[in-house]
Amino acid sequence: MMEYSNSLDEGSQNHDDVPLGFPPFDPIRPFDIETIPPLAKLYSDIYVRGYTSMTVAPPKVGKSLLTLAEAIDMASGKGIMTGREQPPLRVIYLNAEDDDDTLKRRLAAVLTKYNLGMQDLSDRLILQSCADYPEFSLIESSKDWRGAIVNQRAFEHLDRTVAIYKADVVILDPLQDLSTADETNETFRLLGKRLREFCNKHHVALGLVHHTRKIQNNGMSASIDDARGGGALRGVCRLNRLLVSMTETEAKSFGQVDHRKFFRISEVEGNLIPPSSALNRWFQKTGVEIANGENVAAIERWSPPNVLDGITSEMLAKLRELSRTSDPPYRQNSQASNWFGWDIMDVCGFRPEIESDEKAEKYAKAKAARLLKKWMTMGEFKVVKIKTNKGKEVPVIQPVDKAPIGADC
Repeated sequence: MMEYSNSLDEGSQNHDDVPLGFPPFDPIRPFDIETIPPLAKLYSDIYVRGYTSMTVAPPKVGKSLLTLAEAIDMASGKGIMTGREQPPLRVIYLNAEDDDDTLKRRLAAVLTKYNLGMQDLSDRLILQSCADYPEFSLIESSKDWRGAIVNQRAFEHLDRTVAIYKADVVILDPLQDLSTADETNETFRLLGKRLREFCNKHHVALGLVHHTRKIQNNGMSASIDDARGGGALRGVCRLNRLLVSMTETEAKSFGQVDHRKFFRISEVEGNLIPPSSALNRWFQKTGVEIANGENVAAIERWSPPNVLDGITSEMLAKLRELSRTSDPPYRQNSQASNWFGWDIMDVCGFRPEIESDEKAEKYAKAKAARLLKKWMTMGEFKVVKIKTNKGKEVPVIQPVDKAPIGADC
């Protein structure tokens, strides 16, 4: 048992001058570290009891599909999104953007996709649309002065609901649609403070779903700092994550035709727990036919294909021999006529059969580049610079001497 103490004598403090209504600020006294309650991590790396988290993304990335699937997963305990079953939780999911029928369709899509039924939720999930109730705003414009005020009636209603259903998790999606005040840092700072009080009062895990502000088209990608309200909300939330869409370049390297179907957790921050294992976890949007005949969007976990799948040691050995004997040496630059990637495609059997198929060629070139990069990290090939007849230095590919070649790669 480990204890901490200090050098001040017990009883040496006089609190006669401490103002009434405030606790005395005393030096820390001996305490038993084993009595400190551990963090109650309820789900994944983002929902912790007593703390507020935020999921940030530009519009149309998939944040609502993800958080709804997580809410269903928490209520069922089946681990459909994490791969790990756990005790079911009571979840309140409030959506201020979609109507009730839309939420029911999405619920049906998730249940259908993962072979679940309403009995798996067992009254543990409140799925509530606030889109038709504009009066249910957590913060609103002040009528007496410029600024915003907390809507206490809405919070009292939320208080009662949480208390009645003994909720473990509350998700607000999207946060800005639960406000009718101007979107200023002051507004979000006031709302964030009130939400933190709510979270502490009920000891729930509070998840906020939030948009980024408009990002200028300057080649820069979004970050958690780009959440609307800036640092006002970020300071309130102890766990934050950013979702981003797959880029066209990533899609080409993964051999995917439509990059818009995929997104990943790009950025995770939190000072409560170690770095998140969820970083760079991928998800795929997919269509699910529900019982009424409609095709409805849902998501599933997705892993990028292993570039070495289907590649044998014989293929690698042949490419190493070709690179050893090639004259002139294979160039590293994919724009060169004797780029090594062309022979990689031929030997490994994925060069497009139709030369005019530009899209297929782009995917094949991206895969060849990924293969070469992988082999270089494995110590099979290296890049060296040689001089051309004109005296210009160019990077070429050569095999690494005595590089071990195992069985299938």
